[in-house]
Amino acid sequence: MGVLVQEMTRLAKLAGGSHKTVHDRIALAQRFCERLAMAQNVQVRRVEHLKARHIESYVRERLAQGITKRSLQNEMAAIRCMLKQAGRGKLADSERISNCSLGLRSQEAVQSAQSLKTWRKALEREEPRLTVVFGTKGGRPRETVILDVVAVRKALDKALSVAENRHDRLLDKPDLRSAMKYWHSQASRIGLRGVYSG
Repeated sequence: MGVLVQEMTRLAKLAGGSHKTVHDRIALAQRFCERLAMAQNVQVRRVEHLKARHIESYVRERLAQGITKRSLQNEMAAIRCMLKQAGRGKLADSERISNCSLGLRSQEAVQSAQSLKTWRKALEREEPRLTVVFGTKGGRPRETVILDVVAVRKALDKALSVAENRHDRLLDKPDLRSAMKYWHSQASRIGLRGVYSG
């Protein structure tokens, strides 16, 4: 594991930034490698051998320790920065590790009413992932990792109650186009723009 710590420390320095940013990134790299070795018993020696599941396990462990969501987002940004510096941009940008609550895109969220009951059953079975079928890019089903079970359960319960009152729709609009237009206008109204608007 010492080789991995050295490599990640080097990457943390190469990524640049202020002295504090680099120092925090180095501390995170050391903690990440330590958690891989001790808590997960993972014997990865190089950044090129890191897998999404290793990072997901680290995230779950940090959530169990009670880290705030914002702090975790900062840690993940630093990890992604080091991965990109190592030429692992595909892993850094993968949906599995750049996920928020459910990590749904706008169209997936608008069309998610069709999946709510299935997702609730998956939560009851304590599955670590939910399958997103409706509204995905190219119509290809994908999986999203459940990082915060409590937040996902709360969001699902709220969405199910809304859908029940709107004839199994989350947005009471006649078609997908008008629903998407409404979604984007509401996201913009509350200040969600760019990558945060879906």
